[in-house]
Amino acid sequence: MSQYQSAVSEVFRNNENVEAFMSTVGGAQAATLGGPNFGQLLVKLKPRAQRKLLVNDVIAELRPKLENFPGMQVYLQNPPTVRRKRRSSTKPRRSCWQRFKRFPDFRTLPAIC
Repeated sequence: MSQYQSAVSEVFRNNENVEAFMSTVGGAQAATLGGPNFGQLLVKLKPRAQRKLLVNDVIAELRPKLENFPGMQVYLQNPPTVRRKRRSSTKPRRSCWQRFKRFPDFRTLPAIC
């Protein structure tokens, strides 16, 4: 598996838009995903000012180069950027608390005979 992944990683090494990448094969995280038959490459592209293509265009350029490796299925993904909305004000946040009874009050239930 590592020989196959080395061949795939050469495609990324030779691409002018890639700044760095990390390649892993198997491992504890891959135990449920295929064990030693699972590999992962994490790719870091150059900053946008230093490359000609957008991220999705880089993926479209690499996809045909990666689909012809025997014994390998390569999936390229562009995960969405996670944005967190932060408040810059010092106003206290309003919150509403409600109390729910977890257990019924057995004294109010009718007696079961």
